[in-house]
Amino acid sequence: MHDLNAFWYLEKPVEPRAFKILLERAIRHKRALRRTGELEHDLRVRGVLGDLVGASPAMQEIFSVIRQVAPTSAPVLICGETGTWKGTGRAEIHKLSPRSDGPFRRGQCGGVARDPG
Repeated sequence: MHDLNAFWYLEKPVEPRAFKILLERAIRHKRALRRTGELEHDLRVRGVLGDLVGASPAMQEIFSVIRQVAPTSAPVLICGETGTWKGTGRAEIHKLSPRSDGPFRRGQCGGVARDPG
């Protein structure tokens, strides 16, 4: 039923009281989803994406890239200095991806040799 985006199902014969309760729950659920969407939109406008916060043009660019790559299956390499929230960026990509219901595996490449230039 969830694959069909059904809120619930009723078996016949339908009891009016049960139908009323279920209808009230469905309405509350729909309102909560709408409100959640509004709040998420407000947060995006104010410079928040999950646990990442920032209204600067650089942060907005990072948010944009995260939103672009998250729905794809493309590999993503995140580089940066210590303390630049790379792990949080990885987590946000995972949360927004089609695989968000699966495990999130943290990994670090600190031992990978880099070409100094």
